[in-house]
Amino acid sequence: MAEIHRFDPERVLGAGIGRLGREELVALAMDICAAAAAAPGGAHGCIHPMNISLDGAGAALGPQSGHGQGEWSTDELEYMAPELFWNGTLSGAADVYSIGLLLYAGVSGGRLPFFTRDAEGMTNELRAAALRRRMNGEAVAVPPVAGERLGEVIEKCLAFKPEERYAGVSELAEALQRCVGEGDAAAMAVFGKPERELTEVERTMAGIIASFDQCAADKPAEEEPPAAAGDTPPESGGAGDAREGAGDARRVEYRVDKGFEERGRKKSAAPPKERKSRKGLWAVLAICVVVVAAALVIYSVWGLPGGETGSTPSPDGAETAPPSLAPESGPSPGAAPSPSAEPAPTASPSPTPQPESTYQLFIEDVTWEEARDLCEEKGGHLAVISDAEELAKVTGLAETYGVSLVWIGFCRDAEGEISWVNGEEVDYYIWGEGEPSGHDSDGTAEDYGLLWHTEAGWIYNDSRNDPVSAYPGIYSGNIAYICEYEP
Repeated sequence: MAEIHRFDPERVLGAGIGRLGREELVALAMDICAAAAAAPGGAHGCIHPMNISLDGAGAALGPQSGHGQGEWSTDELEYMAPELFWNGTLSGAADVYSIGLLLYAGVSGGRLPFFTRDAEGMTNELRAAALRRRMNGEAVAVPPVAGERLGEVIEKCLAFKPEERYAGVSELAEALQRCVGEGDAAAMAVFGKPERELTEVERTMAGIIASFDQCAADKPAEEEPPAAAGDTPPESGGAGDAREGAGDARRVEYRVDKGFEERGRKKSAAPPKERKSRKGLWAVLAICVVVVAAALVIYSVWGLPGGETGSTPSPDGAETAPPSLAPESGPSPGAAPSPSAEPAPTASPSPTPQPESTYQLFIEDVTWEEARDLCEEKGGHLAVISDAEELAKVTGLAETYGVSLVWIGFCRDAEGEISWVNGEEVDYYIWGEGEPSGHDSDGTAEDYGLLWHTEAGWIYNDSRNDPVSAYPGIYSGNIAYICEYEP
């Protein structure tokens, strides 16, 4: 087991969990396994990024929780095992679960299971909803970018039943040892250098490659896509397959306002040189990681103290504690936190909702210009993102399918200025570091809008028109486009 380091409160990991490379993440998890094993009784019970410090010597785990059940902070709750929440049951398996959540957050840019947007954009209500789903046993789908070996470890760590996880942190550490080098191998395969020397964007690309070979190997032969689940949302078990089959292909798409819809579209008759092959790699992943329906449990929301690290600023600048995440009854018997004596606030009347744009995502090996034309053929246009709220809708749709590379509707015009396909004047841009670059490393002009999910979150990147042809190992089967339909 890894060496045990001393916790330094001046070097708390916090949001840095989402910026670690895979080799750094595995090393951190092994250090935390060692620290948890050394805790009294062989279990720690308070493992989360705000209780972990990280420096050049390694990762260290802070003190165990000094308060009772029901007095948890948001940080503790969001990394807590279900049995510890419901029954106060602390064991090595509970620590395994918490470390699994660390690994999940590390490979997903800081997001936790069922987060619908970046961590900093999650409201108290969204955090509470994500926690309810996890605490009530809804299956967690591992992000494909985790890669083959680390993905398997995360999946086992996050099993809802303790007996289905690793027996303890020592067994988890052994499994993590087999993951060492996976991140470097992916980096060397693509860039010819180890992961620690990669830029942020290069790390994201290497992560995609790490999962590519296994996903291709697992692709079923001649499998028909499942039937659409009506208006079932993705979190309730709907299938989001976007493959093409023989003849009259069926495509299941997710519209953020209406749920899943099944639509037919004829297979393109364009010659191979004009239309790239559609491997549908991420579509196969969508089938492999369909979320199991959550247990039907009736629960109400109460107010719990949130603590400094878990509080969220309110519009007037005051901090408000997050709502309780405890249902009235849970999937496991035992004591649950008692509700607050304070009455629930009365909701104020909502204004009449205005019509909003709807969105559809397609996973296809197409150029930006082809994606633009296809959206117009469908009666819409490539997605135009005018503010953070619209970005959250678009990125949430992309994450439903596990997609990290998405064409959106901006490009450079004849004068070299950035413009959007619908002519809208936009002043909201989230460029990645070093972007927009204007040209690729080989000198090719990069004039087209691509949305990337990196370790630091979603960013804009100006791209060449046809990156699939230039870098098939990275883009083929992994790129998508989102059409927007205005009301």
